[in-house]
Amino acid sequence: MELLGRQGYDMIFIDCEHGPASWDAVEDMVRAAELCDVTPIIRVQSHDPSTITRALDRGAGGVQVPHVNTRAEAEAIVRHSKFSPIGHRGFAGGRSAFGEAMHDYTRRANEETMVVVMLEELEALHNLDDILKVQHIDVFFVAPGDLARVDGSPGQMDHPAVQAAIDDAVEADPGGRQGAGRALDAGDRSPVHRPGRALPLRGARLGSRARHQGLPRRLPALVEKAGQQEG
Repeated sequence: MELLGRQGYDMIFIDCEHGPASWDAVEDMVRAAELCDVTPIIRVQSHDPSTITRALDRGAGGVQVPHVNTRAEAEAIVRHSKFSPIGHRGFAGGRSAFGEAMHDYTRRANEETMVVVMLEELEALHNLDDILKVQHIDVFFVAPGDLARVDGSPGQMDHPAVQAAIDDAVEADPGGRQGAGRALDAGDRSPVHRPGRALPLRGARLGSRARHQGLPRRLPALVEKAGQQEG
């Protein structure tokens, strides 16, 4: 996290759906992200309200919730992620509320907490118009991995049919009611991101790239860059 946080990204997604991180490790990664002035977003493993609350109480700047297929599910996720009067997030405060009046904290949390829903099944794309009507969703992220699986092309995230479905979803929100997100590792054969080079968002407002697989190869360069910035 301390290395990635110094690479110029706006936010870093911590994958707790597929990743092995414990809650202690998640909180440490959130602290490290804050020190690097990058926003940590936790990808939780389910829609369970206690899981979403626990992630936000660790100090995360938001949650990314997988397998959202209907408007009702999206509305429930907003309620789990926001305090009253918007939602019913359980109140504990957590480390992100330290040194702040509780009423100020809840107001700020409602304003700043990012809610990202992941659309990963064909059902979600069929219901996209209704999902886009949900208030307080900041990003709908069309995920290519599971979409390729349900589309009959498992493992082929750059399959033309999968990329076309993502393009159609991104184009369905031309007015930007919600920000569209897409994975830049799928369907994008360009080199890894370097400062000053625009990423091919292809209509999306948020783009993500997986870093866990390529990290060993790039680790020496990341260490060198971090050292230069510290110097």
